[in-house]
Amino acid sequence: MKIGRHNILGLSMATGTGQLLKELMLGEQPHIVPTHFSASRFK
Repeated sequence: MKIGRHNILGLSMATGTGQLLKELMLGEQPHIVPTHFSASRFK
């Protein structure tokens, strides 16, 4: 499984992904709702 698959939008989406990871790792309030992107949504 690859993490951070953005396909052809890789460079344009990378900054948002990086910001979200920083926020989650530092315990900050995420700028988006990360649960919408949880792998558990596929169960």
